Amino acid sequence: MKRCWSWGAALLLFFCALMAEQPAQAEGMIPIVTITADSLSNWTGKQDVREAVLAYRDFAENVYFTRNITIRPQGTSSLAYDKKNFTVVLDEGVELQPGWGSQKKYCLKANFIDPTQAANVVSARLAGEMYRSHHLLENAPNNGMIDGFPVWVILNGQDAGLYTWNIPKADWMFAMDEADENHIVMCAEDSTPACGFRQKDFEVGPDWSFEVGEATPENIQKFKRLLTFVSTSSDDYFKEHLSEYLDLDACLDYFCFVMISFGADNQAKNMLMATYDGMVWMPVLYDMDSTWGINWDGKSSVVQVIPWEDLVGGGGNLAQKLIRNFPDEFRSRYCELRGGVNNPSGLL
Repeated sequence: MKRCWSWGAALLLFFCALMAEQPAQAEGMIPIVTITADSLSNWTGKQDVREAVLAYRDFAENVYFTRNITIRPQGTSSLAYDKKNFTVVLDEGVELQPGWGSQKKYCLKANFIDPTQAANVVSARLAGEMYRSHHLLENAPNNGMIDGFPVWVILNGQDAGLYTWNIPKADWMFAMDEADENHIVMCAEDSTPACGFRQKDFEVGPDWSFEVGEATPENIQKFKRLLTFVSTSSDDYFKEHLSEYLDLDACLDYFCFVMISFGADNQAKNMLMATYDGMVWMPVLYDMDSTWGINWDGKSSVVQVIPWEDLVGGGGNLAQKLIRNFPDEFRSRYCELRGGVNNPSGLL
């Protein structure tokens, strides 16, 4: 199915239809997701998995289905918010957007700090277009970035408000196969020295977590190989051997986008690292609700640009070494993106 919608218009139509008690007649209305379980409150953490029933109704597209699901909270800092993010796993797959395929695992994103409910998905689409222009992750939906659309969520009969129904951090987001031992995606969980590529050792969980692939000794060693290279190599060795460890185009795109979008929450924490051969890794942008000047508390809305010196200091050892050893490539890519995919006019 193909949907063209305006976030504000869809929300207005929802309220109008609700007041008229004729939701089925509301053209352009966003889907309604109803989840029912013994309890959908007092969550203890990301490992708190519960069984539930999900009903999905899209009046505009005339789509309705119910599925037995498991549901758990998703995110790190967002666990403290009243409005939670959730990961849901359906007992039977369903395709909700062209190109996604029939999938069982999805994410319901609360976008708690973003009143527009658009920053995360819109930023991801811009980043996907950027990666697409450089032939990165071409077989993945939205080139390895999340994608999604707005839904209205009701939890055990209680109005939970506007969410986005998103691609999750799963193998299909990256066109990967979890059965392939070299298909691995790591996620930086916090701004620790290991997440900033300042040390070669890391702890699974507090530092980097496995989003695709298992935390086997072999896979841990594959990632330690990258951390060791970045954290211990001299500038000369780093520049000469980069292609054996990292995709330069992906690195340029990643950190240029962080600067352009003021992605303060993506310099170390929330970075994804993906590999298809267990050897060469590429950074992938994720969790972009704190872009374009939105602060962690949702109160700031001033669009800013991260200066070179701040990125070098805040982006960790990887950003430092890349900018120091590939300055001409960075300047060229930054100017290219500002004049094309990430031109401010493209945000309007």
